Parts: sequence; structure tokens; C-alpha cells
Amino acid sequence: MSNARQHGYILVLAVMILALCMAIVSRLLVRGTVQEAFAHTMIEREQAKQLALGGIQLALSQLSIISSSTQQQLEKEKKDPVVAQLEKIVPIINRWQEVKLKKKSDSIDATIGWCIISENGKFDINQWFDFKDKKFKGEGAPAGQIDGKKIMQAVFAALKKFTSDKDLFEPFEKFLKQRQYKLNDVSELFEIPEFVRFFNHQLMPVFKPQDDQLEKKSVYLADIFSVDSGKVTLQPWMLSVSILKLFGLTLAGGDLEKREKMLQEILKDYKDGTQIQQLFDTYLQQLYGKESKSVAQELLSVLNPKFEAGVFSVLCYATVGAVTQKLCALIEKRTTSDEYPAPCAVKKLYWL
Repeated sequence: MSNARQHGYILVLAVMILALCMAIVSRLLVRGTVQEAFAHTMIEREQAKQLALGGIQLALSQLSIISSSTQQQLEKEKKDPVVAQLEKIVPIINRWQEVKLKKKSDSIDATIGWCIISENGKFDINQWFDFKDKKFKGEGAPAGQIDGKKIMQAVFAALKKFTSDKDLFEPFEKFLKQRQYKLNDVSELFEIPEFVRFFNHQLMPVFKPQDDQLEKKSVYLADIFSVDSGKVTLQPWMLSVSILKLFGLTLAGGDLEKREKMLQEILKDYKDGTQIQQLFDTYLQQLYGKESKSVAQELLSVLNPKFEAGVFSVLCYATVGAVTQKLCALIEKRTTSDEYPAPCAVKKLYWL
């Protein structure tokens, strides 16, 4: 009787030990599987991050077209540097560009996309509002001069078709008058409750639009306003997509090669600093599809006929596997020197 009980005890103990071992092995297997997937995702995340930064470098290379070396070549060809910049920069403005990498040739399967947007094609709030006197620049100016308040009212009047006919100028003006200093970033406008409601915290598109019809119905806060251009006037050659939509202009389509050929044709007899009406009717009409008489006077009055491209923002994303990294960089063009040999510099960088 005693021996039978001993054998039964050993059997139960053996089964318990076997069950414990199976539980430990199962746990290790699960943790190992999760760790492997996590490690794979982290590797893809770091690869996508580095490639996204590489996309910014691609944008920098496109914006750095007029350097000391190319300047000499332009002089030999007797070509105007302004025309050379327009031919190279304007076709790529507001256009998503994409590079696909293949493992066979590039050691990795990935996609890099970037879009260059001119800050000089938007309204710089810090230049349009005087935070010391608590009013818009030129407010109350006589006819024929720029009245900052009237210009902003025209902008918000045009914006009503995207905000369910709601005029957001009053809360905008109130917000600016309550501030004691300039805006550091356009996202600070989301302190205005009405802006949160209609823009839903979306500053600008990050990905290449998949639905063109849906995109036509959208404008973005950081694509209308800027705080970094440093200019009151806007560059007519590089107006943002949202500004074009507000004032009923359409940007000529086509791929990059087609746009470059179009610009070369337009700029054959270009002279910088031409009066804005003549500039529009002679050159910009083909780009935007309208004559100056069909363009809102408020917009025409703030366009700078002299080409000056100083500040750009670059939206960029990189996708590796199932991981996508997104960022936005603010790029400023500068005069090259021994201390600063690069013609462009990254001033701000945001991970999105």
C-alpha cells in the first residue's frame, strides 16, 4: 500500500514538472516571437528615419542650383541667373516627387517622397501684424495703398467656402491683439477654438494626395500662413496651393519634364521686375490660367514682381516595409562664403 502511494506521487510530480516546462517554453517562444517582430520594426523605423533625412538632402540639392561653380557657367552662356532659378525651381514647387529604392540595386526596398513649398508664397503673419501697436500693418491707409486689415479680411472672405461659410477673421484678429510678441510657429493659431474646429489640427498634407477630388476641397493652415518668410509681399511665381485655391487660380499640370519645357517657353523674353499686371498677362497667365483682370485685386496688390526666393519648407516621408517616417524642414537660402559654403541651410526640423 505504501509503495503504491509512492508511485502515484512520483507520477503526479512528473506531470506537474512537465506542465511547468511546457509553460516556460511557451512563454519564451511568445516573448521571442514578439521580440523578433519588435526588433524588425525598430530596424525599419531607423532605416525610414535616415531615408527621410536623405529626402531633405535631395530637396537641398534641387534648391542649391545657383552656386559659385554654376554662376561661372551661366556667365559663359550669357544667361540671366534669375531666369535659371525660375526654370529649375518653379516646376518643382508644390509638386510631390518620389524615388523608389530596390534591394537589388540600392540594398533596400523603400520609397522616399518630398514636396518643396515656398514660404514666400504665403502670408507671413509676423510681417502683416504689428504686435506693439496691436493692429495690422497699414491699417486705415488711404485708397491706393496696402491696408493690411482689408487684405486679411479678403483672405478670410475667400476662406469661407472652405469653412461652411463661417468668417474666422474676427477670432483671428482678437487672438493677435491679445499677444505680446510674434508667433513662433503657425501651429499656435490652434489656440483659437474656431480654427481647431475647421482645420482639425491639420497644418498641411504630409502624403502625396491619393484622391485629387478630395484634395481640391481642402486648404491647410500652414499652406496659407507663414511666420518665417520675412516678407510682406508674396512671390507670384511660387504661390502655395492653398492660396491658389482661395483666389480661384489653377496651377498648370503635367509631369516635371512638361513643366520645365513650359517654363523655358514662358521665360524666353523674361525681364525681372516687370509691373505686376504685365507680368501676369505676359508670363503668369499660362501658369495659372487667368489674366490679371480676372485675379482678385487684393492678391495682385501684395505680389512682388521682382523674383526673390529666400525661404522654403520641405515635406518629406520615407517608407520601409510597414513603417513610415514623416518630417518637415524649413530651409533658408543664403549667400555663400568661406564660413558658409553651402547655399542653403536647414533652420528648423519637425518630426510629424
